[in-house]
Amino acid sequence: MKTAIIHLGTHKAASTSIQLFLSHNRDVLREAGICYPEAPPPTSFAHHGMAWTIIRRYTGLERRPANFSLEDALAQFADSEADTLFLSSEDFLTTSFYDGFLDEFFARLRQTFDRIVVCAFVRSRKDFFNSSYNQWVKSLSFSQHFGHYLNQALSGVQAPMHYTKALSLWGELADETVFLPFLPKTFGAAPELYLLEKLGVQASVIESLEAFSSAALNASIGPRAVIAFRRLSHSLHESDWYEHYDLAKREMLLYELENWAADNDWNTDKFRAMTPQ
Repeated sequence: MKTAIIHLGTHKAASTSIQLFLSHNRDVLREAGICYPEAPPPTSFAHHGMAWTIIRRYTGLERRPANFSLEDALAQFADSEADTLFLSSEDFLTTSFYDGFLDEFFARLRQTFDRIVVCAFVRSRKDFFNSSYNQWVKSLSFSQHFGHYLNQALSGVQAPMHYTKALSLWGELADETVFLPFLPKTFGAAPELYLLEKLGVQASVIESLEAFSSAALNASIGPRAVIAFRRLSHSLHESDWYEHYDLAKREMLLYELENWAADNDWNTDKFRAMTPQ
C-alpha cells in the first residue's frame, strides 16, 4: 500500500524542528521506505517552495521562491522506490481556501497513493501568540508592544487565524488525520519522534534516526531580550546601520542576546514584556 503523509504544521508548533529532523535523516528514512523529498534552496529542508508554487498560481505573489512542485516530489518518490511520501510545510494551510485546489490536489495524489494522511501539531492560542510575537521582535521586523501586535494578528495581518477551518478542509479529504495538541510536557524535547510514533512509524525505524544540532533552531527569548530586540529594531530604522562599524556592533549585540536567552533558558511561559510598560 502506498501512503502520502502531509504535515501541515502548524506555525509555532515545532514545525521547523520536525522538518530539519526529517531532512537530516533523509537517507535513513528512504532505506525504511519513507521518501522525504529534497527541495531546492533556500528551504531544502522543507517543502515551502511547493506551497508557494501553489500560492503564486492563485495570487500572483512573488515574495517567496516558487521552485518546487508536486510533480517534482512525485518524481523523487518514484526514484526512491519507497512506499510512503512525506511532505511538510506550514504554508500548505494557506492553500486551503483557494477554490477547487484541494479537490484537484487530492485527486492527483490518489492517482499514485492508496492512502492519504494529514497531520499537524496545534498550539494553544495563548502560547501561539506569545511565541509568534517573540519571533517577530527577534527578526527585527517589529518593535511595537504586544497589544499592538495582537490587534494586527486578530485582524489577520500578522498571524494565521483560521487553523480550525483550514485543518478541517484538509481532513475532510484525507483517509486519516493525526492532529495532536502541542504539549511539550507530553513529548519532552522530541516532538518529531512523538509525531512519527503517532503516525505509526515502526519503533525500530524511529530508534535508528539521528538527532540534529539544536543550533539550527531559533532560541526562545525572554523578557529582557525582547525589550533589547525592540530597542535594537528602533535603532536600526533610525540610523545608517550599513555603516561598517555600526553594523558590527549590532551583529555582536544580536549574538550576545541569543546566547543570553539560551543560557537563561528563557521561554514564553516566563515572558513578561506583554504591555506598553
